[in-house]
Amino acid sequence: MQKNEIFCDGGLININQFLARGQAVAKVNHSKNERLELYLNSNQNTSQEAEIFALFVAICEAIRTNKKIIKSDSQFVINSILKDWNIKEERLKLSILILRSLIKHYKIDLVWIRREENLST
Repeated sequence: MQKNEIFCDGGLININQFLARGQAVAKVNHSKNERLELYLNSNQNTSQEAEIFALFVAICEAIRTNKKIIKSDSQFVINSILKDWNIKEERLKLSILILRSLIKHYKIDLVWIRREENLST
């Protein structure tokens, strides 16, 4: 692990199987032993929203610690931001635009990694 990188992963806890929604958790690792976990105070989040939340937290941490690389195993988030995927859910569009703007402004590299390489899982 390089000193200038952060790993992030989003997930759901307290899942309502019928609605496929739950409470979003963001996990951000600066190293194997240094982890930050934040939870949204809602049980109505999708897994995509959890991944977006995790990337937002990782960007905040990257800015705070002057790190320039964020690694995630979320193909949805990486491709939505880097490849300008068409976002179908209206409630996700603004979040993706904000994340793109922050990554560009702070010159942060966003890198897709396999799940087994992610320290935050």
